[in-house]
Amino acid sequence: MTWTGVWTIVMLFLTLVVSPLSKRIRRVNLLKCRQGLGLASFCYAFLHLLAYLFLHAGLDATWVVEDLTEKPYIIFGWLAFGGYVLLASTSNRVAKRKLKQRWKSLHRAVYLIALLSLLHLWWQIRADYLISISALVALAPLMLWWVWGHPIVKKLK
Repeated sequence: MTWTGVWTIVMLFLTLVVSPLSKRIRRVNLLKCRQGLGLASFCYAFLHLLAYLFLHAGLDATWVVEDLTEKPYIIFGWLAFGGYVLLASTSNRVAKRKLKQRWKSLHRAVYLIALLSLLHLWWQIRADYLISISALVALAPLMLWWVWGHPIVKKLK
Protein backbone atom coordinates (compact mmCIF):
# COMPACT_ATOMS: atom_id res chain seq x y z
CA MET A 1 0.00 0.00 0.00
CA THR A 2 2.74 2.44 0.91
CA TRP A 3 4.34 2.50 -2.53
CA THR A 4 1.09 3.36 -4.29
CA GLY A 5 0.86 6.32 -1.91
CA VAL A 6 4.45 7.34 -2.55
CA TRP A 7 3.89 7.19 -6.31
CA THR A 8 0.76 9.29 -5.85
CA ILE A 9 2.87 12.00 -4.23
CA VAL A 10 5.60 11.67 -6.88
CA MET A 11 3.03 12.16 -9.64
CA LEU A 12 1.48 15.04 -7.70
CA PHE A 13 4.92 16.65 -7.41
CA LEU A 14 5.48 16.27 -11.16
CA THR A 15 2.07 17.82 -11.78
CA LEU A 16 2.82 20.79 -9.54
CA VAL A 17 6.30 21.39 -10.94
CA VAL A 18 4.99 21.85 -14.50
CA SER A 19 3.67 25.41 -13.98
CA PRO A 20 6.78 27.01 -12.46
CA LEU A 21 9.01 25.06 -14.82
CA SER A 22 7.07 26.18 -17.91
CA LYS A 23 7.25 29.81 -16.75
CA ARG A 24 10.94 29.50 -15.97
CA ILE A 25 11.98 27.97 -19.29
CA ARG A 26 9.19 29.71 -21.23
CA ARG A 27 7.69 26.57 -22.75
CA VAL A 28 3.91 26.82 -22.89
CA ASN A 29 3.60 23.38 -24.50
CA LEU A 30 4.78 21.88 -21.19
CA LEU A 31 1.43 22.86 -19.68
CA LYS A 32 -0.32 20.41 -22.01
CA CYS A 33 1.07 17.44 -20.07
CA ARG A 34 -0.06 18.79 -16.68
CA GLN A 35 -3.59 17.37 -16.94
CA GLY A 36 -2.27 13.91 -17.82
CA LEU A 37 0.12 13.98 -14.88
CA GLY A 38 -2.67 15.09 -12.55
CA LEU A 39 -4.93 12.29 -13.73
CA ALA A 40 -2.06 9.80 -13.34
CA SER A 41 -1.67 11.02 -9.77
CA PHE A 42 -5.40 10.47 -9.24
CA CYS A 43 -5.08 6.94 -10.65
CA TYR A 44 -2.29 6.14 -8.18
CA ALA A 45 -4.39 7.59 -5.35
CA PHE A 46 -7.29 5.39 -6.48
CA LEU A 47 -5.00 2.32 -6.52
CA HIS A 48 -3.81 3.30 -3.05
CA LEU A 49 -7.40 3.48 -1.83
CA LEU A 50 -8.24 0.13 -3.43
CA ALA A 51 -5.19 -1.47 -1.83
CA TYR A 52 -6.30 -0.08 1.54
CA LEU A 53 -9.90 -1.24 1.12
CA PHE A 54 -9.11 -4.72 -0.22
CA LEU A 55 -5.79 -5.67 1.36
CA HIS A 56 -5.95 -3.87 4.68
CA ALA A 57 -9.62 -3.55 5.53
CA GLY A 58 -10.86 -6.60 3.63
CA LEU A 59 -13.84 -4.54 2.40
CA ASP A 60 -15.12 -4.41 5.98
CA ALA A 61 -16.88 -1.07 6.60
CA THR A 62 -16.60 -1.44 10.39
CA TRP A 63 -12.83 -1.87 10.00
CA VAL A 64 -12.66 1.35 7.99
CA VAL A 65 -14.72 3.23 10.61
CA GLU A 66 -12.44 1.89 13.37
CA ASP A 67 -9.41 3.02 11.38
CA LEU A 68 -10.92 6.48 11.01
CA THR A 69 -11.35 6.79 14.77
CA GLU A 70 -8.06 5.15 15.80
CA LYS A 71 -5.71 6.44 13.09
CA PRO A 72 -6.23 10.13 12.31
CA TYR A 73 -3.90 10.01 9.29
CA ILE A 74 -6.59 7.97 7.52
CA ILE A 75 -8.86 11.03 7.72
CA PHE A 76 -6.26 13.12 5.87
CA GLY A 77 -6.02 10.42 3.22
CA TRP A 78 -9.80 10.33 2.72
CA LEU A 79 -9.98 14.12 2.54
CA ALA A 80 -7.16 14.22 -0.01
CA PHE A 81 -8.87 11.53 -2.07
CA GLY A 82 -12.15 13.46 -1.96
CA GLY A 83 -10.30 16.44 -3.37
CA TYR A 84 -8.74 14.25 -6.04
CA VAL A 85 -12.17 12.99 -7.08
CA LEU A 86 -13.46 16.55 -7.34
CA LEU A 87 -10.51 17.67 -9.47
CA ALA A 88 -10.48 14.57 -11.66
CA SER A 89 -14.22 14.84 -12.32
CA THR A 90 -13.83 18.47 -13.42
CA SER A 91 -10.73 17.91 -15.55
CA ASN A 92 -12.55 18.01 -18.85
CA ARG A 93 -13.59 20.67 -21.33
CA VAL A 94 -17.28 20.53 -20.42
CA ALA A 95 -16.59 21.21 -16.73
CA LYS A 96 -14.09 23.91 -17.60
CA ARG A 97 -16.63 25.62 -19.85
CA LYS A 98 -19.45 25.40 -17.29
CA LEU A 99 -17.38 26.48 -14.29
CA LYS A 100 -15.59 29.30 -16.16
CA GLN A 101 -13.48 31.33 -13.67
CA ARG A 102 -14.42 29.08 -10.76
CA TRP A 103 -12.66 26.18 -12.50
CA LYS A 104 -9.24 27.76 -11.96
CA SER A 105 -10.04 28.54 -8.32
CA LEU A 106 -11.26 24.99 -7.81
CA HIS A 107 -8.16 23.47 -9.35
CA ARG A 108 -5.93 25.52 -7.07
CA ALA A 109 -7.17 23.12 -4.40
CA VAL A 110 -4.44 20.80 -5.67
CA TYR A 111 -2.13 22.55 -3.19
CA LEU A 112 -4.48 21.67 -0.33
CA ILE A 113 -4.54 18.09 -1.61
CA ALA A 114 -0.74 18.11 -1.62
CA LEU A 115 -0.70 19.33 1.99
CA LEU A 116 -3.26 16.71 3.08
CA SER A 117 -1.26 14.02 1.27
CA LEU A 118 1.93 15.09 3.02
CA LEU A 119 0.22 15.03 6.41
CA HIS A 120 -1.19 11.58 5.61
CA LEU A 121 2.25 10.33 4.61
CA TRP A 122 4.13 11.98 7.47
CA TRP A 123 1.79 10.68 10.12
CA GLN A 124 1.62 7.19 8.66
CA ILE A 125 5.31 6.58 8.05
CA ARG A 126 6.67 7.72 11.38
CA ALA A 127 9.40 5.07 11.39
CA ASP A 128 10.86 6.12 8.03
CA TYR A 129 11.07 9.90 7.98
CA LEU A 130 13.33 9.93 4.92
CA ILE A 131 10.39 9.49 2.52
CA SER A 132 8.28 12.09 4.31
CA ILE A 133 11.07 14.64 4.55
CA SER A 134 11.98 14.11 0.89
CA ALA A 135 8.37 14.75 -0.10
CA LEU A 136 8.23 17.85 2.10
CA VAL A 137 11.49 19.23 0.69
CA ALA A 138 10.22 18.65 -2.84
CA LEU A 139 6.73 20.11 -2.34
CA ALA A 140 7.49 23.04 0.00
CA PRO A 141 9.03 25.30 -2.67
CA LEU A 142 6.08 24.63 -4.97
CA MET A 143 3.62 25.56 -2.25
CA LEU A 144 5.59 28.71 -1.46
CA TRP A 145 5.62 29.57 -5.18
CA TRP A 146 1.84 29.19 -5.22
CA VAL A 147 1.33 31.30 -2.09
CA TRP A 148 3.66 34.00 -3.42
CA GLY A 149 1.75 34.10 -6.73
CA HIS A 150 -1.71 34.01 -5.11
CA PRO A 151 -3.91 37.01 -6.02
CA ILE A 152 -4.36 38.02 -2.38
CA VAL A 153 -0.58 38.14 -1.80
CA LYS A 154 -0.08 40.02 -5.09
CA LYS A 155 -2.43 42.77 -3.83
CA LEU A 156 -0.30 43.12 -0.68
CA LYS A 157 2.92 43.65 -2.65
